[in-house]
Amino acid sequence: MNRASVAALHLISLMLICGALSPNVYAQTIVTYVHTDALGTPVAESDASGNLMAESFYDPYGSVLVAGSDDQPGFTGQVSDAQTGLNYMQQRYYEPALGIFLSVDPVTAYDNPASQFNRYRYANNNPYKFVDPDGRIVSYAYINGVNQHAGRMHMAAVAMSPLARDELRRLEESPHLYTIVISGTGLPSYNQNNRTVYLNPNIALLTKEKGVLQPSPVNSSHEISHAAQHDRTGSIRLTQDLRQLEANGVSREENRANSFEKKVGEELEVPTRENYGDVNRVIDCKKTPMTGC
Repeated sequence: MNRASVAALHLISLMLICGALSPNVYAQTIVTYVHTDALGTPVAESDASGNLMAESFYDPYGSVLVAGSDDQPGFTGQVSDAQTGLNYMQQRYYEPALGIFLSVDPVTAYDNPASQFNRYRYANNNPYKFVDPDGRIVSYAYINGVNQHAGRMHMAAVAMSPLARDELRRLEESPHLYTIVISGTGLPSYNQNNRTVYLNPNIALLTKEKGVLQPSPVNSSHEISHAAQHDRTGSIRLTQDLRQLEANGVSREENRANSFEKKVGEELEVPTRENYGDVNRVIDCKKTPMTGC
């Protein structure tokens, strides 16, 4: 064998070794897009060209009618165990065929409302409206044009404030049941009778004094703080503070919540109103996009 042949064989050997050590040189990356419904359940997969690759179908309580991949995110985005048919929801396992959890709610049972005494049921027996994000209690509902993804993005924006995050944590750890309804319509508010917080990620407040927009995460923190204060002081004290007017003609509780929202605005580095009455008008950012929405 001459030198040229030896050199050629040596070159081929190097190419084979490099190829063996670098399979990515020849591998083709395939991008798969996962599409979800309003509750966060994966229902379809497509490729980069938009071609449908797979579909999954579920009944209302999450039983798989047509299965996708094994152990992929399943009903409402939770972990689906293909071997057992159960969903693991972080705190406990859920049986979609029966629509119940297999162990009790780790949060204390409630006698008011009576419907919350059942510690095994899923999502208030209303899986079209509610989800159970961590296997504990019903905490969020998404309605009137707000899907789960948009709702969670809004709550993530609120939780960027450490103060607002602490208030949310109080609600999550409370022995009482709190529900946060995120809706595409209506004004943010808090109903102390059923401990329900109503938020609207599309709403901003145009202030009178400076003509700036107070964005929706700040507005939401105001209502969440009402709920947290309710949890701290109890129903009687909250009612008293909502009725007792202070020198500016605003209730003690609204003045407290307004001071809280201003601190949240400072943490988020966004404009806030000067006082509770500093509102020119409410802006629906979805219908009237403005700077600051």
